[in-house]
Amino acid sequence: AAIKEKWAYFESQLDKELENVPLLVFIQEKTQNKVHRAHIALGLVAFLFIFVLFGWFDEWVVNFIGFVFPAYMSIKAVQSAGKDDDTQWLTYWIVFGLFTVIEHTINYFFDWFFVIKFFIVLWLQSPVFNGATIFYHAVLAPIWGKIPSLPTQTKPAPKKSHK
Repeated sequence: AAIKEKWAYFESQLDKELENVPLLVFIQEKTQNKVHRAHIALGLVAFLFIFVLFGWFDEWVVNFIGFVFPAYMSIKAVQSAGKDDDTQWLTYWIVFGLFTVIEHTINYFFDWFFVIKFFIVLWLQSPVFNGATIFYHAVLAPIWGKIPSLPTQTKPAPKKSHK
């Protein structure tokens, strides 16, 4: 019963977060609210996972899900008045970029990398879990704090005298 309650909570939170995605709202309205936004998104994720699981366009699919929804939400964040969503999506892009750079090394040694990256990307961009923020604060911020800062100001040019 506890798992069922947690799943219902997850679905309701996801559905709430997806109310700003016009395509999902349109589909839900066309089905007369018989299909919820969360179910559409989860169905799409399950469909795409089949491709990744069997290695069909796995890199393309993972990068597609890692780019399309976050890019859309980033544009909305830039256009919004608040700062919290800007920070959330900027943090996502930092972490996603890191994983994309790392993948070219790990992929040669680990056959199931894209299956794992698929779930990591979903966790990173999930508005319910805010995985990118968690990863940033747990891993990247402590590392960044140990990197010496570079000088940001240049010395002013000497003044020329007019004689």
